[in-house]
Amino acid sequence: MFLRELQTHNRLLSALVIIFICGQLFVILIWGIVSTPFYNYGMYSEKIAIQKNYNVFEVELNGKRLEGRNFSATEWDKIMVPLQFYAGIKSSNALYKSQIQRLLNKMQINSTEAHFIQSCNYEQFENWYKNYLEAVTNQKTESLAVTYRNYELRSNKLEATPSFIPLSQLCR
Repeated sequence: MFLRELQTHNRLLSALVIIFICGQLFVILIWGIVSTPFYNYGMYSEKIAIQKNYNVFEVELNGKRLEGRNFSATEWDKIMVPLQFYAGIKSSNALYKSQIQRLLNKMQINSTEAHFIQSCNYEQFENWYKNYLEAVTNQKTESLAVTYRNYELRSNKLEATPSFIPLSQLCR
């Protein structure tokens, strides 16, 4: 065994390795969260279960819906991730108020709410996103419509449901 062999060669180093292993186990098992900078296989090893419903962003640029298959994975991420961040502002602000503020106070770290709370200014985001899309897609943005639509799995096929939310209403 590695630890036994290490102990015969260097007692101090083997003690440090054992302390490190115990520390990792304490963080991962006792706290129940992964708060270490180390790779944790469990984070990436679960199967993704097929859901009955999926909520996705649909981006319509100049009257034509953008489809992921027409872009590289990196380009598609560049198109979708800003929408996810914008739509997540409200929950991010709620996380600050329910958890982060409490933890900062517990650690006696002074911070103002202005450093964490973001505002939902749709017009400002839309203007920025139009310019951003032009750079990503290499197309001039004449018109833009972004919706958050629900898709339902029916007979092994995803079908759009009539319910959707315009992006302008997601962050209110």
